[in-house]
Amino acid sequence: MATQNENNSSSTEVPSTEVPVEVQVNTENGVDPQALTLATTFMEKVGGLARLTKRRGDLSYLYICTMGSWASPEVLADVSLQRHFKQILFALAHSLHVVRVVGEGRILLWNRYRDNSGNEIEDRRQEYDRNQEDRGQGDRGQGQGDRRGGDRGDRRGGDRGDRRGGDRGDRRGGDRGDRRGGDRGDRRGGDGPSSTRSDRPSRYQDGGDGDRRSRRASG
Repeated sequence: MATQNENNSSSTEVPSTEVPVEVQVNTENGVDPQALTLATTFMEKVGGLARLTKRRGDLSYLYICTMGSWASPEVLADVSLQRHFKQILFALAHSLHVVRVVGEGRILLWNRYRDNSGNEIEDRRQEYDRNQEDRGQGDRGQGQGDRRGGDRGDRRGGDRGDRRGGDRGDRRGGDRGDRRGGDRGDRRGGDGPSSTRSDRPSRYQDGGDGDRRSRRASG
């Protein structure tokens, strides 16, 4: 009876309530090996749920609450084999490369081009590369279209402006010159001295001298 109770207690063993401390790390990338082991097991067992979380606090809660279902009995019994969640998250981001942490360390961006074990998904990577290439070609094509449209608009606008300005200037200059020349000629021809002098009676005409002489003789 005692043996059956001992087996039941061991199968339902829960992780220690003691919070694990951060351990010193001497690796090149700063990832603790034990934290990487725990992070890998966590993603393999609960990765589908983990990817649904958007905030660091939600992922930390999921990690702690589910630890009893995926961690080994040795890890659950020995707190020294456990790691602080900060080191777990660091392993997920910098070794497995399945998530990025942004927004002052609070927002999670999951990498859909890697599976839960950190392996690159070739089909999605190739699709991503093709999309980037197509996007780059589209940007280059748009730039060429802008330059062509701008050149055409400048040339058309410049030609129209030159032609309009030239035509207006020619017409205005010609009209002004014709009007000025015509007005001056008319005034000079109609009001000249020759016409006024020919209309005035001359005192040296023969008719006037004869009349004055005859009057003197009769008197």
